[in-house]
Amino acid sequence: MSATDGTRNRGPGNAVGHRRLAALVPSGPLEEVGRHRSEGLRKAALDTGADSEEILLEATPESAERATGLSCARGPSAVFTYNDEYGALMHGVLTDLGVTFPDDLALVGADDLPIARYLRPTLSSVAIDATGLAGPLFTHLQAVLNGPTEDAKPLEGLAPPRVVHRGTS
Repeated sequence: MSATDGTRNRGPGNAVGHRRLAALVPSGPLEEVGRHRSEGLRKAALDTGADSEEILLEATPESAERATGLSCARGPSAVFTYNDEYGALMHGVLTDLGVTFPDDLALVGADDLPIARYLRPTLSSVAIDATGLAGPLFTHLQAVLNGPTEDAKPLEGLAPPRVVHRGTS
């Protein structure tokens, strides 16, 4: 899973310009949520003309090692993991294999958990504004359970997720 062939270019809407992306999705109970996150990456890739793929994995070092061998045609230049815990798992396995971040591969987790700052190099992460999401999500769930109300607002218009760039990207 390394990209050392100069595939990172500057491009519109893509600050570093990665052209081959992979999303790691947990198998099991978190798979559906993981697929939603992967879909977000796929849509962003389409908007920039990049390629993306989805890789299922279990939360084990053995599964993570197998995932390093499953990659798009010359390997992805950037990998997005379901969350920072899966990012930490891949960080360890890839480091053991001699991959250096971000030179060989960019690695980005999600949720901006404290573990992202404990790793060396530190793990980049997608941060979601949970405080801005709580109110509209509650109103939306209330409308789903009880029927729409006057103050029900769609979940659109929330603060978009943002990438917190650290040592791995």
